[in-house]
Amino acid sequence: MSIELESLNIKLREIRSLRILVVEDDEDESAMLASALLKASLFNKVFCVPNGAACLQYLLREGIYADYEAFPVPDIILLDLNMPVMGGLETLQKIREHAELRDIPVIVLSGSESGEDITASYAAGAASYLVKPRLYEGLIEMAAQLNRYWSETVRLASHEASLIRL
Repeated sequence: MSIELESLNIKLREIRSLRILVVEDDEDESAMLASALLKASLFNKVFCVPNGAACLQYLLREGIYADYEAFPVPDIILLDLNMPVMGGLETLQKIREHAELRDIPVIVLSGSESGEDITASYAAGAASYLVKPRLYEGLIEMAAQLNRYWSETVRLASHEASLIRL
């Protein structure tokens, strides 16, 4: 095997797919974000839910989200703040109340640049707070940075052991 081919094989083995749960009430924004995340890495698996209540059902395997194979535990959650039914801050607080969910990084992705929203998000347990880019190109760049950071730089906790408790 040539050195270049061997190097390519090593790099492919190092590529880690991310299971990403997008919690966004705006269908167009959700679709654009999912598209950008898939452009960042074809290995990503993106799952979308429309609000915080659906997010909790997904994470706790309730209702239509009971099938682990179809709805695996996410590696990261991208959470909008301003949503109907259950807002982002309440959702984040409820996620942090569950011991088996606490170590899933939640990245708040909001259109708000309010210092109050940022402070409240970190106080509730957000791993990061990102302001939504205005243009799709900015969203693609942000998705690429997120992918590099969460799949290449950070070592995430395995959720396989906690599946029994879910």
